[in-house]
Amino acid sequence: MESPNLFFLQMCLELKEVRMMPLKLRPFLFIIITMLLLLLFIPKTVLADISDKPVITSVHIASQITPDSTKAFLTIKAISVSPITSIRFQLLCPDNSMESFNCIIKGGFNKTPSGEWEYTHTTTVLKNAIAGRYIYNNIRVGNTNMVSDIWPEEVGIDINTSDDKPVITAMSIANQETIDGFQIAVSVRAKSVSQVNWLNRDFYGPEGLISSVGAEVHFAQVSPEVFEYTWTDTISRYDSSGKYYYSNICIENERQIQSDFWPNELGTEINTYSYERVVVPVAYPKGGSLPTGTIVKLTSETPDATIYYTTDGSTPLTPSTVSFQYSEPIIVHKAMTIKAIAVKDGMVNSPIMNETYTLYSGGGGGGPSPPVNIVARPIAEPSYQEVSIGSQVFLSTVTADANIYYTLDGSEPVPGRDGTLLYDSSNPITINQSCILKVVAEKTGMNNSAIKTVAYTLVQANKVNYKVYINGTEIQSDAGFYESEGVVLASLKCLAEAMGLQVTWSPVDQQVKFLLGSISLVMTTNNSKYVLNGVEIEGLVSPIIVDGGIFAPAQSVVESFGGKAIVEKPQDECFIATAAYGSKFQPCVTLLRQFRDKYLLTNNIGTSIVQFYYRHSPPIARFISQSEGLRAITRVLLTPFVMAVYCVFHPGWASVIFAIVFIVAIIFTTKRRGLT
Repeated sequence: MESPNLFFLQMCLELKEVRMMPLKLRPFLFIIITMLLLLLFIPKTVLADISDKPVITSVHIASQITPDSTKAFLTIKAISVSPITSIRFQLLCPDNSMESFNCIIKGGFNKTPSGEWEYTHTTTVLKNAIAGRYIYNNIRVGNTNMVSDIWPEEVGIDINTSDDKPVITAMSIANQETIDGFQIAVSVRAKSVSQVNWLNRDFYGPEGLISSVGAEVHFAQVSPEVFEYTWTDTISRYDSSGKYYYSNICIENERQIQSDFWPNELGTEINTYSYERVVVPVAYPKGGSLPTGTIVKLTSETPDATIYYTTDGSTPLTPSTVSFQYSEPIIVHKAMTIKAIAVKDGMVNSPIMNETYTLYSGGGGGGPSPPVNIVARPIAEPSYQEVSIGSQVFLSTVTADANIYYTLDGSEPVPGRDGTLLYDSSNPITINQSCILKVVAEKTGMNNSAIKTVAYTLVQANKVNYKVYINGTEIQSDAGFYESEGVVLASLKCLAEAMGLQVTWSPVDQQVKFLLGSISLVMTTNNSKYVLNGVEIEGLVSPIIVDGGIFAPAQSVVESFGGKAIVEKPQDECFIATAAYGSKFQPCVTLLRQFRDKYLLTNNIGTSIVQFYYRHSPPIARFISQSEGLRAITRVLLTPFVMAVYCVFHPGWASVIFAIVFIVAIIFTTKRRGLT
């Protein structure tokens, strides 16, 4: 018997008989034939799909608590002719946010002994997530052909991430006087299922917030689910008296679940007034607009107090600043803000004095007049002895309207004598060589001042254009860097900011002191020995004073405080070419260096090539330089490179050379053909 498919195929091949039917019936015949074909050929897949549509038989949910999270297990069972390979659902979170999942299951569902397909999907709810009910809906599964109907019910689970919420149960505070001040001890006790390992708290003093801390700490477990921790804070005898207290205290456990804040402030009264406070320094004249050359004197009513000051607006005796020990009046020759503090052993540091000065055109002088009929002794700034060429020296006296005379050859300054010069405050003295400066001040109706003598020596250091890296970061210095005896020196300000150091400079002792925590380093000008934590060590070079700035050996300072300093010196050599031609200033070598600077060092690839060359070429260059024959051979080998570089810089000549080579090549080829 013929199959139905073959039968209808034969009918289709014999459609020529259709033309025998009436025209009105032909459309109906074609519709009937099309429907029969659809029923015979397409249903093979369609009917298979309908019969293979998966059906979900059950949905179950469970949970499990872990130290870091809560896991929700959604288990789905379904029946299907072919393997089930995907799952789709929506997850509604307690905050009403919706997440949609459409997952291809690697390996597919597992087939159970009962013939059902089963799969468990795991959702992890982290310990710091929102607590509440998590709802699964629109659950469907799918095989390679079809997707099931949506499971008619929502399934949900309550996840309470606050089950392990720690609770602070008790706190206590106490203070105890020590040699250096007071120590505050605070204890906190808490209850938690998980280990408590984090503490947040704000610490306040009489003058406001001292610190705000959130840090990992170790709470000791004193009994099941009970933890305790004690911390201390130190109040110096120099700190203010009054109430010290803690607020915003809370804890967290290892699941990062935070407790509620402790509801009360926790404080204690501390009286440091038993330690007398140094009187704040006073500046005369006070801040304001002054003529250039005015001198400012700092005093404190506390006997034997030491005054430290800055002129750049920074706070003295704080990290990352350079403070100067006051020894003589300050000359105001530019706009500045002077901040000063007075200190004395056994007393609380004074408050900070703050005075701002600007300049206007006018005569020099100013400041307090001496109580006797003698002109005040002149002041020279800078007062240190080492200076660089071109340094400027400013002269002044506290006696108003006095004239200042000076010499630079060490002779006594006498007004009216040859070689004695009248000082002009608008034109400071320029030091171009080592000299001995002697200064005297005079005023009609008063006795001349005592003579001020300063010996200036030009510093033996060169300003260099090097790159300096401290702890991997390139540092910038407005004052630049200097090199002395192969050692690079950086300004005190630069080192203080890069390492967070507290730096003080004493012009009397010519000493600079670096301080960071318990580590101290002392350096003295004209002395290559340093004092590190009280122990004298042999150093490299001493600090120098250049143009009013103090410079210290960068590597010695940085490494003393556990840092790392790297100096990168620029290279300016074509080693092999220099060896071949005899000088780096030979035109061919100069041309190669220009090519390096313009085309190689301006990109990463070229820079890498140059650095590789610098690392490996010096020994080759030394070997070549020892033999005239090798130098000649190297010059020959370098000639094509030199010509190529020349053509790069001179494209017109490149065209001419190319044309000549082309013509010569043609002539040579023609002659060879003629010979053959």
